[in-house]
Amino acid sequence: MATIKDVSRLTVDFSPEAAEELNRIKELTGLKNSEVLRYGFALMRMYVDAESQNGELRIVMPDSDTERVIKLPLQADLAKHRRNS
Repeated sequence: MATIKDVSRLTVDFSPEAAEELNRIKELTGLKNSEVLRYGFALMRMYVDAESQNGELRIVMPDSDTERVIKLPLQADLAKHRRNS
């Protein structure tokens, strides 16, 4: 368990729409704000890692053949990072 010395506090301002979405996710999952944000960071890390290695992040729906590729508006920055590595 993290101690107070190990924790960085951060204040974040959410738009009303983002706050509503955060509350919707919390209601669906039973998670706390901090847990939702930590999982979000974990997904972002997976996305950045995949994109930086010319991969992609996909969601596969188990009850159908539907598959979605996740794309965020930071590919240009990641492409520049790949060239400089």
